[in-house]
Amino acid sequence: MPSTRSTLITITAVLSLVILWIWFSADTKPEQLSEILARQNKLTQSNSELLKHINSLENKLIEQKTIQQEYEFRLLELEQLVNYPPVSSLEADIIEVDKEPLKPVKTTIKPPTLQEKLVSAGIPLDTIQRINQRIGENRLARLELRDQAIREDWIDTPEYIEKQQQLPGPTEGLREEFGDQTYDQYLYASGRPNRVIVREVFSGSAAESAGIEPGDILLSYASEFIYTMSDLQQATTEGYSGEAVLLEILRDKLPFSTSVPRGPLGISMTITRKEPE
Repeated sequence: MPSTRSTLITITAVLSLVILWIWFSADTKPEQLSEILARQNKLTQSNSELLKHINSLENKLIEQKTIQQEYEFRLLELEQLVNYPPVSSLEADIIEVDKEPLKPVKTTIKPPTLQEKLVSAGIPLDTIQRINQRIGENRLARLELRDQAIREDWIDTPEYIEKQQQLPGPTEGLREEFGDQTYDQYLYASGRPNRVIVREVFSGSAAESAGIEPGDILLSYASEFIYTMSDLQQATTEGYSGEAVLLEILRDKLPFSTSVPRGPLGISMTITRKEPE
């Protein structure tokens, strides 16, 4: 725009000089001079209007540039807010103080206690306390017997072994007092075996005739749940020898029932842990 204005001003000045030269020229006729003056006035008027239009355009351009600069400044502010969000004075103090990089914190997951496992299994807290009390009493009785045998110097005698066998084991009596389900949950939660697995079936045995296979899990014998090998050995000696009893097993995660005569099954066994259903 400035160059255009300068050009127009220059043209107007040149025309004025030309008119003055013509004015003072002896060869110029009056009518020619009038025509030249009229054209010069017309051109001057046209140039004046053009200059006004140029000035108007320049003012609008300045306004547009001002608006553009305001938008650019606002955009810069927004970018600063995104990249560096404002913080309160307290947060700023914390940032000032905490200049050292954070060190990784080692978290250790604490395994659940036996009580927590039993509670999660749905056993009431008062029942858990009674179970712990019974187990504590059974263990304390064995400690007292040992101390007595050492004090009286008969720790290595058959008398000590006999009296020790007469005492209940740590979990003995729990099944009778609290029931099969609670007893099963306690065995599993405490890490004790609670299932009996058939390892081998003897040829010609009652187990072979009943279709029992290695890998079967024994669930119950004569409607009595089996949790340990001693449970099965005890069950086979009860009742009448040879009477038909129901044997329930788990094979490939599916229940299976068969009938066997009461007495030795003719199998070798092993034990395992299985979460009660």
